[in-house]
Amino acid sequence: MEAVFTRWPKAIVQFEDFQMKWAFETLERYRKKFCMFNDDIQGTAGVALAGLLGTVRAQGRPLSDFVKQKIVVVGAGSAGLGVLSTAVQAAARITGNDETAAKKQFFLLDKDGLVTKERKNLDPAAAPFAKHPGEIEGLREGATLTEVVRKIKPHVLLGLSGVGGIFNEEVGSLLPAFPLSCNFVSLKIFIVLLKAVLKAMRESESTKPAIFAMSNPTMNAECTAAEAFKHAGDNIVFASGSPFENVDLGNGKIGYVNQANNMYLFPGIGLGTLYSGARFISDSMLQAAAE
Repeated sequence: MEAVFTRWPKAIVQFEDFQMKWAFETLERYRKKFCMFNDDIQGTAGVALAGLLGTVRAQGRPLSDFVKQKIVVVGAGSAGLGVLSTAVQAAARITGNDETAAKKQFFLLDKDGLVTKERKNLDPAAAPFAKHPGEIEGLREGATLTEVVRKIKPHVLLGLSGVGGIFNEEVGSLLPAFPLSCNFVSLKIFIVLLKAVLKAMRESESTKPAIFAMSNPTMNAECTAAEAFKHAGDNIVFASGSPFENVDLGNGKIGYVNQANNMYLFPGIGLGTLYSGARFISDSMLQAAAE
């Protein structure tokens, strides 16, 4: 970094595809010394926050209602934790409260389910977003995604897991119990349990719930647009990190697909930083871009 800025003192450096154990550490190490940002953490977070705020607008509610949205985030990697951090900061800024109060509306899941303070070997980066035992009646450490969605009835389901079809978790957990030769039985179970998580979103407390399947490429998307509209209902806001065609819902209705990919943000961050002559890229700059 020192060599780069010695040679090009007005450069803007973008970090990309760092492993999570290095992503946060290097961002914190350099962000107050050099003009730089991590696109996986901050770019993804900015795009996700833009979508979250846009969802509130789509519901016909003022942005101040963002703090009342219950949001389930699936994926505790650098992107998922970056989104959580940015969204919590935005909620705290809107209310004027500290971040502790804002975190109550957010729920984090990883490959082992709901993340709580009871988690053994809890990742330090995820610890600030882990729920306290007993904070959510009826949910335990490691509760499944379906259990969380059914209990919480979230306004937003946001996937940054990198696991294709994870919103279909009950199918994935049951099918291996059947031999591959038992295709008919497996297919029937697949049909009956298809998209259990998406179907649970029909019980959302929101009249216009949002489903963000932000992982890419397409094979890693948590669900497709067609699956989301089919199983969660016509009246959803859908966004994805991969391109999907709009969905024909019949009777002249269209299910519109919004692409939530950080490619829509990071060029603007660089250009805006360059034009403004900013020496550092702050969280408030990213929040302003999202708004």
